[in-house]
Amino acid sequence: MKGVSLRIGFCFAGALLIANSAGPLAAQAPAPSGTVITIAGNGLAGFDGDGAAANLAKLNAPLGMVVGSDGTLYFSDFGNFRIRAIDPVSGFISTIAGIGPPPGGYLEDGPNGDGGPATDAQIGGIYSLATNRQNNTLYLPDLHLSRLRQINLGTGIISNFAGVGMFSPYPVGEYGDNGPALDAWLPWPEGVAVAQDGSVLLTESGLSRLHRIAGGIITPIAGEAFVIASGGDGGPANQASFGWPNAVAVDRAGNIFILDQGSGGVGESATIRRIDAATNIIDTVVGGGSLAPGASGPATSFEFQGIGDLAVDDNGNLFIATQFQVFRIEVASGQLTPYAGTGTAGFAGDNGPAANAQFSSIDGLTVAPGGGLLVSDTGNARIRYIAPDSINLVGDGHQTEFHLPWVNALSGDLTISDNPALSVININSLTTVSGDVDITGNTSATAIDLSLLTTSSGNVDITGNTSATVIDLSSLTTSSGNVAITNNTSATVINMNSLTTSSGSVVITGNTSATAIDLSSLTTSSGSVVITGNTSATAIDLSSLTTSSGDVDITDNTSATVIDMGSLTTSSGNVTITDNTSATVIGMNALNTVSGDLTLETTGAGTFDINGATVEGDTSLTTEGYTEIAAGTAGGETSVTMLNGEATMEMTLPVGAFISATPVTFNVKKLPGGGVETVGGDTITHLETYAFDFAIPTLNSAAELNFEIDLAAMDEANRLPLLDLLHDGALLTLGVLGDAPGAELQLFDICGPGMDPVVDDCVRVLWLDATGAMLDPLGGVDPSTLRFEALVGHFSTYGVVAVVPVPEPTTLALLSAPALLAFGALPLASRRRRREQRSRTFQTSYR
Repeated sequence: MKGVSLRIGFCFAGALLIANSAGPLAAQAPAPSGTVITIAGNGLAGFDGDGAAANLAKLNAPLGMVVGSDGTLYFSDFGNFRIRAIDPVSGFISTIAGIGPPPGGYLEDGPNGDGGPATDAQIGGIYSLATNRQNNTLYLPDLHLSRLRQINLGTGIISNFAGVGMFSPYPVGEYGDNGPALDAWLPWPEGVAVAQDGSVLLTESGLSRLHRIAGGIITPIAGEAFVIASGGDGGPANQASFGWPNAVAVDRAGNIFILDQGSGGVGESATIRRIDAATNIIDTVVGGGSLAPGASGPATSFEFQGIGDLAVDDNGNLFIATQFQVFRIEVASGQLTPYAGTGTAGFAGDNGPAANAQFSSIDGLTVAPGGGLLVSDTGNARIRYIAPDSINLVGDGHQTEFHLPWVNALSGDLTISDNPALSVININSLTTVSGDVDITGNTSATAIDLSLLTTSSGNVDITGNTSATVIDLSSLTTSSGNVAITNNTSATVINMNSLTTSSGSVVITGNTSATAIDLSSLTTSSGSVVITGNTSATAIDLSSLTTSSGDVDITDNTSATVIDMGSLTTSSGNVTITDNTSATVIGMNALNTVSGDLTLETTGAGTFDINGATVEGDTSLTTEGYTEIAAGTAGGETSVTMLNGEATMEMTLPVGAFISATPVTFNVKKLPGGGVETVGGDTITHLETYAFDFAIPTLNSAAELNFEIDLAAMDEANRLPLLDLLHDGALLTLGVLGDAPGAELQLFDICGPGMDPVVDDCVRVLWLDATGAMLDPLGGVDPSTLRFEALVGHFSTYGVVAVVPVPEPTTLALLSAPALLAFGALPLASRRRRREQRSRTFQTSYR
């Protein structure tokens, strides 16, 4: 234990007196929550292994540890007089500072390599380490040189940060307080930590004080020089005293925890004392009682004869180590519980529950970013890792990379959120999360690697990681909750092609750079399927989806040319596929049942077929380019809009318009040009017409039909003759063919002022400008759009007919060839069946 067993167990030259003869290990595999594994050291004391797997290396009394901003683990290899590092990706070990034991076993006072490469420097005994992740600096209190040294992790240069060296240049009672840190006298510096504001906290046991260093100035904040006794609880920290302060930790709120080993006198045991960030009051939070540690209970009811180290996490937990056991204290409640180790010395328990493991002289603890406890098992010459229940890295402004190389299963949640500096999220060893996966708002992360994750028993939410170009969930097969991949605006690849089942909704929205949305294995969603606003995705593959227990919403994916839902048979909610403006293929030909509404916008050619589908709600279909639609419904209102270049057709079938349980089918076909004959024997050559075919005639009595002609969209060959006719005073109405073969053309009257299309059996004709406002046909302004509203009757083929009024009689003459002009399709609203075929007498007013 720090300051107890180590000071007995090591000579100054670093010879380890306790060794373990376990053989070399294979490369360490990751482990599930609560499991302990060895990540460095083969159990043989010594120095070797650099450049290879860390758990095959020899260590000599590993002590203080810290994890850097990039996920690298740094530790003091105390007996080897070196600082070594473990790469989080490769798992390889290397030396970053120190040249080994000093010649003759003694260090001379002086720079000892300061100002040069840390790998060429001589370092003394280092009990603890800390990093300033804001400036990528590693701090190492050099016990034997009485200095706090620093290594620039970017350049590898070592330099002095505080302390004048072994010997005080000051008169008795003066130590350089409140002056330049480089000029301060720091006998036996041991514990170091970095606060959120970047200030450095340092304990030095020679004077039994705690210092803060900020802006190059050193200030004592607790402890009285040479008062070697614990005291002052309940009062200001600067009036307190320590017995032997040899470790320090600080939580995110700024509360400072000090390991006070006591003076070693009668009744002096080890305690953990806390300085409250808000009040600056110091109190004992662990120790000071009389019970032997080993069971759970209030932390202050136990007596500790020695504590090896302490560490705090972001979840309000404090960890402490005795020689052979680790305890966790919930700071808010003050409750202490055993966390790892049996309390018996030895080496055992790797790859099993941490509570069943054996340790030998634990002298270093640190919490990895997000969770997971690292333990210096000093007597076993190993560093061991206890996999956490959950990962919780939230609001950390300084972590640049997150790696989780030692965990394959979490019993709780995985939460990595709102870490603005985090550029790498590498979790490619994790296969199972029993809680939620929440990776959100990490705006600098360029890649999110969850490539081995197969199962989440909660929700999966990957949202707002706006710099991530790749989101790899390629092994995820099952989510017991919702899956949301949203607003990752730089992600060009979203790989979820193994997901088969979601017990909640699947929501993939706003990933504006994703070129493909691959959910090709998804068969079942117990919630909704929402894929919207992925504006760069050229393909949306839901080809295996058969069932959605909620809505299906595929909208605003403006680059998608193919939307494959060819296996979808059942949706228990609404089905909405709209504003996918590039989609020429939407496969839905297996659709059988929609319990809500069906709303569809699509472009393409040929036939759009959802024939046989039963829709319990409303059906709304908008198509462009299709010449035929086959569809079915059995519930609410049905509306169809067909866009064909220069014209629009709109058809609606109101709720309750039919009584048959058989699905309604309808077809709309564009017919080739040809001649039609009127009742009076005149032949009109039509350029383009449409045919309607209804499977259930009882629908037609309630149907409503409208047409619009978009003059701006017509070619000049058709538009100019039409405008000429209008300038000559021609009126426009509709001509309709009956069902019987060879039926003659039947014309609609034009509704006059006060006339009702249903009561008066006429069609309303409107002239509209480019904004949709009505024009006066006699006002001299050419219309942008001609609209025909409220057609009634059962018809199969129709065309636009221009008629020229003659003075007497009032019946208007029909024009020939160019009079029937090209058009598209409008809303169909047939109100009642025509009961006779006859020439119609037109009203000459549009109003």
